Amino acid sequence: MKIILAVLLLTGCALTSAAQAPNDVPKGHWAYDAVNELVEHGYVSGFPNGMFLGDRTLTRYEFAVIVAHILEGLNEKFAAIKSQGSSSDPAREVNPQDLATISKLIDEFSVELVVIGARLDTVEAAIKQLKQTLSEHEAKLKEQESKTKSNEAVVSKLEKIRIGGYIQTRYQTLDYTNDLVDPNLDYDTFFVRRARLKMIANPTLKSTAVLQLDMGKNDPSVKDAYLNYAFGDCSAVSPSFQIGQQHWWFGYEVPYSSANRETPERALFARRFFPGERDTGAVITGPANSKICWTIGAYNGTGTVNGQTSSVDNNNAKDVLANVKFNFNNLHFGMSGYNGYGIWYYNAAGLVLYDPTKKIRYGADLQYCLSGFTFKGEYIRGKGFDGVRPGPIQDTYQDGFYAQLDYNIDRNTMFVTRYSTMSTDPNVPQYGRISSWEFGAIRWLDCSTRLKLFYKLTNEEYNEIDGNNGFVAEWITIY
Repeated sequence: MKIILAVLLLTGCALTSAAQAPNDVPKGHWAYDAVNELVEHGYVSGFPNGMFLGDRTLTRYEFAVIVAHILEGLNEKFAAIKSQGSSSDPAREVNPQDLATISKLIDEFSVELVVIGARLDTVEAAIKQLKQTLSEHEAKLKEQESKTKSNEAVVSKLEKIRIGGYIQTRYQTLDYTNDLVDPNLDYDTFFVRRARLKMIANPTLKSTAVLQLDMGKNDPSVKDAYLNYAFGDCSAVSPSFQIGQQHWWFGYEVPYSSANRETPERALFARRFFPGERDTGAVITGPANSKICWTIGAYNGTGTVNGQTSSVDNNNAKDVLANVKFNFNNLHFGMSGYNGYGIWYYNAAGLVLYDPTKKIRYGADLQYCLSGFTFKGEYIRGKGFDGVRPGPIQDTYQDGFYAQLDYNIDRNTMFVTRYSTMSTDPNVPQYGRISSWEFGAIRWLDCSTRLKLFYKLTNEEYNEIDGNNGFVAEWITIY
């Protein structure tokens, strides 16, 4: 191989003397680095790396001789690939970047290569195949870029959607063996109390869409489905308008999520005055981070049962609601009022019926925090109850309140004590005033998971039910 190279070099030198003094290739020319790189990749053998070209400046014909030698090495590589029985084109087995470099050298020294009679047919075929391969690669890259842009658009949309929720599992034992209504009723069971999936989309800084589903108790339902629009740049600092199925924004406990509530259930009077906790309507709210927050709303007044509208809104009147809250450093105080018309109830056949009964509620709530203690209290008074048949109980004012004390023993453990009462449960007026004590502990296992253990003592004014106290254990994970 060295002998052949020497002959080619001598031939090049002879041609150089007869070719009317060709120009030298300047030392900074790109061809020097290109040839050295091809030598390192094995296209020319027998010379140590970095010593192939030496230190002197070469003429164009000397470079053409070297390129011809590189072409011989490339042809030998192609022959070796074919001898191995490869079914693919040999050009595809060679580094495309090397072929591109060789193609560039051929273009640069094409005249000199023709003069010295170098064989270019094989390499030109390889270069042609290389260009086709590169064209295919470019097409694939453009296709991939198009897919990437499409994926980026999808990701951009997904970034505007947040998905969360929680699962609330429960074990409870409630003994009703002396219940006058059903002496055989006894609860000692495991069940999924709630399994919520909440999706929040923010297509713009001002617009929000919320959808919350509940799959608990094997009874899928829609809990929330509403749209919110902020009149300013952000709903936290601007009044906003909200329309759709949503909470009754009354008091403290009715709209307070069970994912965050301390006790296993809302107070009895909250469940009776606002069954289902939700209705379909429209509200306007003031800034959420203000010292004074307010909400004004108009609802159908039919409420929800299992996430569905309880009955057709078959009157022209709308139930109206107003709520105002005052926020100070450690003290939060609120007042609420509700005025509506028409109740729904079940008849003996289980059908939902409507009765034009007046519904009135007003109430006040208070939350105060100090040195690890939190006091919560709420009072509601009203008349007219959804889910209860028309009768004297519907026209009689009932009231209820609770007082709750929470104590954080450390950052992960809380003790809870609550007393709640209602003057008369409209579902079972024969029991008179119903009161209960709840004692419990909450342990945060991590930032998303907590365990609740509660014991409840219940007392009825008349026809006392012996043994209807109960134990509840809950495991809640928020995601």
